[in-house]
Amino acid sequence: MPGILGLISNKNEEKLFDKMCQKLNHYDYQIEKFLSQEELSMFLNLSDIVINIPKTDQFSVSLMETMASHTIPIISKLKVYEDILVNEENALILNKTNKSKLSKKILYVIDNYEKLSKKIINNNNKLVLDKYNFQTQIEKIIDLYM
Repeated sequence: MPGILGLISNKNEEKLFDKMCQKLNHYDYQIEKFLSQEELSMFLNLSDIVINIPKTDQFSVSLMETMASHTIPIISKLKVYEDILVNEENALILNKTNKSKLSKKILYVIDNYEKLSKKIINNNNKLVLDKYNFQTQIEKIIDLYM
C-alpha cells in the first residue's frame, strides 16, 4: 500500500488527515513545521503520495521536489498550476477541498496506484528535468536581472 505524506497547514487539515488515515488503516506522515533539506528528502523518499492542499501558493520548490521524488501529488486547483499541471497527467487536482473529495482522491490513487504512478512519475521526471533544471533556472535569473 502506498505511503502518504500530508503537508499540513492548519488544525482542520490535520484532523481531516488523521481521520482519513485511520479509516484507511494506513501509516502516514504529517509535516507541520519547517524541515531541513535532509528531513524533507527523507519524508519524500518514504512516500508514494503527497497531499499538499493550500488555499494559495506560487509554483513552489516543494512541489517541484515532490514531483522529482517519484511521488503522486494531490494538490488544490490553483491558478498558478493551470499552465503547468494537468489532472492525472502530473498530479491529482482537487477542484474544491473538502474531506469527501479528498478521501475519494486518496482512495482513487491507492486503487489505481500502479497505472497512475507510471504515468505521473514519468511525466513529472520529464517536466522537472526539462523545465526546472539548474541550467534553465540560471538562464531565467540572468534574463530577469540582466
